[in-house]
Amino acid sequence: KDIEDLEHMFAEMDANEDGAITWEEFEASFEDEALRKKWFLLNFQKEDCRELFALLDDGDGEVSYNEFCDGLFKLRGVAQARDVFALQKMMQRL
Repeated sequence: KDIEDLEHMFAEMDANEDGAITWEEFEASFEDEALRKKWFLLNFQKEDCRELFALLDDGDGEVSYNEFCDGLFKLRGVAQARDVFALQKMMQRL
């Protein structure tokens, strides 16, 4: 069920249907009422948008379906999980 929900959410965000979410598409998802509700249920607010994109993106400026699902699964749970994941991503980029 979780995978299906994320797959549907990704498809809604991928406006040009190229299999990747650009920063513009990602940012727009926080303006869309239905998607904003889904973000809220995942414990993300509009203020988290830029940081979340940076965490999900592997550095190529787009978020693939795998990056999206893997990253959001790692970020589930309490706030500490988000902090740990952010640190891991920063370490990978060094």
